[in-house]
Amino acid sequence: MKPILMTLLIVVAFIGGFIFDGLITRVPPDASTRGRLMRLKHELSDFYARNKTLPESLDALGKSDSAAAKSATKENAWGGPILYSVSNRTMVILKTYGPGGAEADVKQTFTLIFDVNEK
Repeated sequence: MKPILMTLLIVVAFIGGFIFDGLITRVPPDASTRGRLMRLKHELSDFYARNKTLPESLDALGKSDSAAAKSATKENAWGGPILYSVSNRTMVILKTYGPGGAEADVKQTFTLIFDVNEK
């Protein structure tokens, strides 16, 4: 009787694991990447508000006092880099590519414009 009960419990646990796993919501990589870009956007805005200048690179955010900035990832959900560039001292472009890299059709870009005359 005990071996049958143990086998039944193992089968129920195994099936339950599949059912429970199906209930877990996973964040798609493109949505995760958008979230990472948005966090970087906010960290760049905070950096600009504190320093009245933009960082030379995303690595400079990690030197900030902000714990969020230190932990902000500089990679997309596929492990590719998030590219950062500044144009005219006020326009920031955050760009990253999808799972196929730079040759991929999927690209996500944020453009931020900061007012350098702001007091």
